[in-house]
Amino acid sequence: LPKFELGEQAVCKIKVIRAPNPGDINWEELAVPKRERMVMMVKTNLVMLLLIMVTFAITWGIAKAQEEINDEADHTAGSSRFGFQALSVVLGLVVSLMNIILTIVARHLGKLEYHMTHTTEEFSQALKMSIGMIVNTCGVLLFQNARPDEWYMRGGLVENLAPVVLLGTIGPVILPIFQLGYMLNYRGRRRLTDKHIEELNVSLGTLRDMKDPDERDKVKLKVTRQVAAWKRFFEPEVMDQPRRFAIAIQATCISIFFMPVMPWVPLVGVVALTFQYWMDKYMLLRKFRRPAMLTNSSLVMFSVRFLKLVAPTSLALSTYLFLTPSFKDKGGNIAMLNISIITALVFSFVLPLSVWARCLLGCFGEVEKERDTDYYQAQYMWSKEMKYHKDQFIYKKLPESVNPEYLKPGEKHTLEAKAAADSYGAAAQQAGADASAQHGPSTALRGGQVIEGSKEEEGGVGGDADVTPDVEAGLTPGYG
Repeated sequence: LPKFELGEQAVCKIKVIRAPNPGDINWEELAVPKRERMVMMVKTNLVMLLLIMVTFAITWGIAKAQEEINDEADHTAGSSRFGFQALSVVLGLVVSLMNIILTIVARHLGKLEYHMTHTTEEFSQALKMSIGMIVNTCGVLLFQNARPDEWYMRGGLVENLAPVVLLGTIGPVILPIFQLGYMLNYRGRRRLTDKHIEELNVSLGTLRDMKDPDERDKVKLKVTRQVAAWKRFFEPEVMDQPRRFAIAIQATCISIFFMPVMPWVPLVGVVALTFQYWMDKYMLLRKFRRPAMLTNSSLVMFSVRFLKLVAPTSLALSTYLFLTPSFKDKGGNIAMLNISIITALVFSFVLPLSVWARCLLGCFGEVEKERDTDYYQAQYMWSKEMKYHKDQFIYKKLPESVNPEYLKPGEKHTLEAKAAADSYGAAAQQAGADASAQHGPSTALRGGQVIEGSKEEEGGVGGDADVTPDVEAGLTPGYG
């Protein structure tokens, strides 16, 4: 591409990247200044680092207590090996519990940050989860067993590694099948009775006699909030994509790092990843609900690039760390380490992922190139929500005559500033109403604009259509 001209001289290199999907754009956070984004990101990462240190200290304390119990049992006659293995299982459970805490906090910290797309927000969450779980799992075991003579002792690295790897890789994979969030809403579902539905419909039925518009809006907003609360008790869970990717990254990194000291660990990693694939596929198609925001493949590519940068170097360092104490000639191992590090750095940082992809795909024959589809043809294959001018919260409120869904070549589709300004009030009011139904009476766009919410979708709640009459033109008579 040519460089962007500044004055009469081309100085700025133009870089083109694929645009995110319309539903993936975080419109409310686009106006946040870069400095404010960076400050918030530094704050959340510092909090995450502090939490990792706290969980590391807790896990290391449990491991140290286990070591002291093992040392005391060694001097006791009749001590059984089963007791030591049970203590290793306890350590694995503690590590898994700390990992769960890290994932929960990482999700909330990622939501506090300002991101232009929901995919980058999820990647930030997945990255925090992955680093936290890897440090909490691998770091504690290495810190506790720093000396090579402790690795193969009873209660040492190898004996503790087996339950930690099994519980840390396979345990989180099967956890979604229990749908803990849906189970916790059981009591809320039981509280909903026909009496509650009838009370809500009666409240809506009194709107006809109300003369004050503000009072009508308050009643409708109250009912809408109550309906939204009941719906949350019955709706299935959404797949936690950041956590699922973090689990896969953790299993891969653990398998690669501990492979030299325990060769069967990669087999456990392969089993865990295969089981996770089928588990996620089953839950996605049978149990989970469709997410409100559709993301693209960026989170997958971010995860692949993360492994491309970390995995080769980790394998080279772990091979030198775990195998060098077993060799008499240390100098030869250092030479092999240098070769391995150089190869890993070339693979990770010098050659891009596309080069390796072409080399691997070339082994399976020529890859058919995709034909470029013209936008004017592709727009008929997309739903209204998958088009930028119908997804943005101001543009989608414009009438069809000003903002048509289907664009035609040769016609001017430039939006006048006056038309956008006229629709901003309606868009802001609707955004406030949508947010107030779930989060309260007002919402703040992360650019400084505060929107007060009032009206929401009206209608009865449950029952037949004749339970609540139409209050005014355009109202839906019932939810049931």
